[in-house]
This record gives sequence, structure tokens and C-alpha cells, in this order.
Amino acid sequence: MSKPNKTILFIEDEEIHYNQVAAYLKQQGYECQCLGIERFRDVRQEALKHQPVAAVVDCVLLSTTPQPKTDEEHYGVKSIPILREVCPGIKILLYTQLADRDQASRQAGFCRAHAGLPKQLDPHKSGYLLESNAHEIADKVRDLIK
Repeated sequence: MSKPNKTILFIEDEEIHYNQVAAYLKQQGYECQCLGIERFRDVRQEALKHQPVAAVVDCVLLSTTPQPKTDEEHYGVKSIPILREVCPGIKILLYTQLADRDQASRQAGFCRAHAGLPKQLDPHKSGYLLESNAHEIADKVRDLIK
């Protein structure tokens, strides 16, 4: 298999979720980088600090909460215009704690992301995504950057 030569930037605080999805993408030759949402507090400054990464990022996988209650929870959604400014043409996939696919898709449209998927947690492994959900997220990323 030829190396895709594509880079995916994850904005995610749950290291377990990042590791699950990134493992699947890395097996297929994708480069994966992760920034925690907490480290993304000042989105513009953080994006500029990561300008070298931003210049080569093909897709951003952005974790969000369905109904942000605090400023901290808004950072993911607030980062979209800044990501677009720093990386024109960037593909953005929102993955959210909304359980319903249609709601996740609507949230993505509202935020002007390219697509949205729900996070589906594994009821048998605390904190982990369902393996099928991790694969689905990775497949969607691949589809966006073909």
C-alpha cells in the first residue's frame, strides 16, 4: 500500500479516543498529531504557534460537546473559523457526544464543518469508543481527504 502522505490534526482531550482512531489511520500510513482542547484555549495564538503543522494539515478531527455550557466547552466550535483562516481549504470533521447521527450532522452544518459523527462509547470499556465507531470516524476522515 502506498503512503497517503496526509496529516490529520486531532483536537481532542480524551487521549484514549485519539489513540483509538489514530491507530487505525496510522496503520494506513497517515500522519496524526494531537492538540488537547485545553491547550487550544487561545485558538488563534495556538494555531499560529503550530503554523508549520497547519501548513501541512489535510484534515482536522474536532471533538465537541453537544451543548457547551462553559467557555472551555466552546473552544472547539470557536476554533473552526480560525482553523479555516490559518488553513484555507482544510477539511473539518466534527465528532460529538450527540448520540444521534442526524443531530451530529446538523451540528456540523451549523458549525460549518464538512461532516459530523456521534461518539459512541463502549459500554464494556469505560472511556473507550466502540471499535466500530473508531473505524467509522477514521473512514470518514479518509473519505474527506481523498
